[in-house]
Amino acid sequence: MAYVLGTHIEMTAEPDVDYPIETTYQPNEHPLTLTTEDIARLGEAVTSRAEAERVYLGGFIIWPL
Repeated sequence: MAYVLGTHIEMTAEPDVDYPIETTYQPNEHPLTLTTEDIARLGEAVTSRAEAERVYLGGFIIWPL
């Protein structure tokens, strides 16, 4: 079985809610594994936007710098 793992999770278990920047204690952090549905939503979100912007997608956030 193969998995895709997210990085810099910083997400709570509650959809669309991340921990504040520089928080060091993060109980109930969202799991690293991403589902095939997550990957499909990521692809759609990235290709459907003309400009880089922050997008909340439940279990993860696209946050371009």
